[in-house]
Amino acid sequence: MFDDATLHQSDDEKANASQRSLERSGPPATIPGYELEYRLGNGAYGEVWAAMDKTTGRRVAIKFYTHRGTVDMAMLSREVEKLARLSAVRYVIQLLDVGWNASPPYFVMDFIENGSIEDLLRQHGTLPKDQALEIFREVLVGLMHLHNKGILHCDLKPGNVLLDTDLKPRLADFGQSRLSSEAAPALGTMLYMAPEQADLNAVPDVRWDIYSAGVLLYCMLSGQPPHIDEAWMKRMQAAGNLEQRLELYRRHIISANLSKQIKSVVKGDTGLAAILEQCLVSNPNRRFQSAESVLLALKQREVQHARRPLLILGMVAPLMLLAVMLSFFSFMYRQARIDTASAIEQKAGEKNQWAAQLAATSASAQLDRYCQFVSRMAEDSIVKQELKTLLGDPRYQEIASSLANPLLNNDNSLNEKRTILTSHPSSERLSQWLLGFYNNPDSPISASLFVTDPHGTQVANRFQNEVDTRILGKNYSYRSYFNATNRDFLLTKPEDVAMLANEDLKLRPRIDDVHISAAFRSTANDRWKIAFTAPVTDKDTFLGVVAITVDMGAFVEFENGVHQYAFLIDARPGDHLGTILEHPFLNELLTRGKIPDEVFRARVSDMALSQAYGVIEDPIGQLDSLSDAKGRDAYQGKWIAGSARVLCGFGQPGRENLRDSGLMVFAAENYADVLRPSEELSDALLRLVTWLLLTLFVVFIALVLFAMRSIRQAEARLQVRDSGTTEVGSTTRS
Repeated sequence: MFDDATLHQSDDEKANASQRSLERSGPPATIPGYELEYRLGNGAYGEVWAAMDKTTGRRVAIKFYTHRGTVDMAMLSREVEKLARLSAVRYVIQLLDVGWNASPPYFVMDFIENGSIEDLLRQHGTLPKDQALEIFREVLVGLMHLHNKGILHCDLKPGNVLLDTDLKPRLADFGQSRLSSEAAPALGTMLYMAPEQADLNAVPDVRWDIYSAGVLLYCMLSGQPPHIDEAWMKRMQAAGNLEQRLELYRRHIISANLSKQIKSVVKGDTGLAAILEQCLVSNPNRRFQSAESVLLALKQREVQHARRPLLILGMVAPLMLLAVMLSFFSFMYRQARIDTASAIEQKAGEKNQWAAQLAATSASAQLDRYCQFVSRMAEDSIVKQELKTLLGDPRYQEIASSLANPLLNNDNSLNEKRTILTSHPSSERLSQWLLGFYNNPDSPISASLFVTDPHGTQVANRFQNEVDTRILGKNYSYRSYFNATNRDFLLTKPEDVAMLANEDLKLRPRIDDVHISAAFRSTANDRWKIAFTAPVTDKDTFLGVVAITVDMGAFVEFENGVHQYAFLIDARPGDHLGTILEHPFLNELLTRGKIPDEVFRARVSDMALSQAYGVIEDPIGQLDSLSDAKGRDAYQGKWIAGSARVLCGFGQPGRENLRDSGLMVFAAENYADVLRPSEELSDALLRLVTWLLLTLFVVFIALVLFAMRSIRQAEARLQVRDSGTTEVGSTTRS
C-alpha cells in the first residue's frame, strides 16, 4: 500500500521521530489505572499502545504524543476537540480520557480489534465489491455526521479507517481535521488528498473528504490508490522542498484520466463507475458536493439494480411473448400451407386422374379399333388362301429356311432367293390385297401394312401405297410384333443370337393372339411407332402374321394447353418402361428436324408409374439438350399429374374382355398455377400478421422509451431536490 505519512513535518523531523520510535522498546510512560500491554503502531506524532483499564477490565488504545513539541500539543488539542464533538457518533473512534499534563501527553480511545482497512488490504489484496461498497457507505455516513457538526477530516485514507468486531468502519486520526469555519490549510496524504488540497494556502472544503472517500473505495476494489506512476514518484522524491512536491502532485492528478482504470476496477458496473469517477474528478465543482449526494447516488444505483430485473422482465416478457406468438404463428402458418398444399394437391391429383381416365378411354377406343382391324385382316380368306398357296409351293419350301435367319438380313448372297420370294404370284396378290385395305376409307390411319410367313420373313407390304422391296424377303422374327414379347431380341446379345440361329424354327416364340408390339423408333419420320399384329391360322396351322404399324401421336385426345396437358407412357416391363410415346412437345421438336436421342431415352420415374396421382417432374422439361428449344421451359418445374391405365379388348368386343394394354396416360397440371390462389391468400395473411406484429413491437418500444424517460426525469428531479438541500445545508453551516 502506497501510504505516506501526513504532510505536516519536515523530512528531518519525520526521520528523527522514526528513529526515536525504533530505539524505544518499552512504553513511553506509565499511566495510573492502565496497564500497557503492547505497541500497536508508530507515526509522525508518536506511538499507539494497547492497554487494559484496571478498573473496568476494558481494553483501550492510548495515543502518546512523544515529541513534546508545540506541534504535538496542537495536534493533540485539535484531535481531542474533534473527538469530543463527535462523542455520540458511532462511526468515529470514541474519546475516553486525556492526559494533558502527562509526559508525554496522551489520550485514551476505543480499542478496535480488527485493525485498519490498510491491514485488511495487506492480507487480502482487494475486497469483494459488496463488502467494499458497504464500508464505503458507512464511511460516507460517518463523513455526513462529521460535516453536519462542522468538522472536516482532511486526511481520510485506509490507515485512518479502523474496523470493529462487526467489520464496521470507525474514522480515526483527526490530527489534520479542521472546522468548516477554519481557514487554516490542512495537508493530507499523497495520492489520497484532492489536488486542490495540495496547496499551503488552500481553504478546507467538504469536497476534500469526498475525493479521499473515492480514493478509499478505489483502493478497496483495486488494492492500491489511483495515479500511481513510478516515474512520477521518482520526480517527487527528487523534488527540493514541500511546495515543489505539492505542485508536482497537483499537476499529476489534474493531467491524469482515470476513466479506463475505473471501468477496469468496477468490472462492468457502469453505475458505480459513474459514482467513483465523479468522486475522483480533479475539478471540485464537478465533484459530488456532499456526502449526502454520494449516498443518494449509491441509493439510486441500488434502486436501478433492483429495478433492472423488473425492467428486463418488463422488456423481455413482452419480447418473449412476441417471440412465442411469432413462433406459434410461423409454425401454424407453415403447417397451414403444408396442409393446404396437400389438400389442393390431392384435389388437383384426383381431378387430373379423372382427366387422364377420360384420355385413356379415348386411347382405349383407338387401340381397340386397330386391334379389331388387324384381327379382321387375319381372318380374311384371301390372306389365308395366298399364304397356304405360298407355303405349299416347292420353290418357297427350298428357300424358306435359308431366309428364316434374321442374322443374315444383310447377306447379299441371299438376294436371288429373296427375289424368288417377292416375285411369287402369291406375294404380289398379297401386296395388292394390302393395297385394298390401305385405300379403304373405313380403315384406320396407318404407317404401313405387311404380312410375314410362319418364320417371320416378310412376304408382302404397303408403305403409303408403295411396296418397299428393300425389306421384302428379310426376316423379322426378332421383332416384338412377331415374338409376342415386350422387346426386340438383340442381334448382339449371345443368348438371343443362339435362339435365332437355331435350325429348329419351332423353338422361336411367336404370337398366338392379337398383340401390341413394343415401341420402336421410326426411320421415316423419327417418331415412336407400335405395331398391331395378329396370327393367320388355318385350323391349327400357323400360316403367318399380318400387321399394321401406327405412328404414335394420334391415340391421346386431350385439349393440351400451356398449364395442362396429357402424354402417353409405355408402362410395360422391359427396355422401354417409362418411355414417353406421345407428348405435345414432340410436335414442336419435329418442326426443328431430327428429334434428339435424349428424348427417346427420357423416362418417367418408377414412383410416378406406381401412383394414381402425385407431384412429378416432366422428363422432357429436364433435358439439358433441349434448353434452347422454343417452348421447352413450359414443361419445367413440378406438375401435379393423375394417371390412368389404357385398357384394350385386343380384338374382342365387350367391356368384359378389356385388359391392361401396358400403356398409361398422364394428365399433368402446372403445380405453381394450382397453388397460386392459395399462395396469394397465404401471402396476404402473412403481410397482415407481419404488420400486426410490427405494430405491436413499435408500441412496445414506445412504451419502454416512455417508461425509461419517466424514470430519468424522476431521477433528475430527485437529484435537483438533493442539490438544493445540500446548498441550503452548506449555507447554514457557513
